[in-house]
Amino acid sequence: MTAHSGDELARLRAENARLAGLLEAHGIAWRVPEAAAAPQTWLVPNLAPDKGAVLPKPHAC
Repeated sequence: MTAHSGDELARLRAENARLAGLLEAHGIAWRVPEAAAAPQTWLVPNLAPDKGAVLPKPHAC
């Protein structure tokens, strides 16, 4: 990290702290509840290359 990016990081952290203070001073809830903070886990089927998806055949009209 360069000195410039370190200065920018410090400036952004200070700005975040200032904005969080404003929200809290006005009674605005801004923190994410712990239950909502947990990432969702998605189940992805394990498909082998030889077992592709079966597509429906077109219907004759």
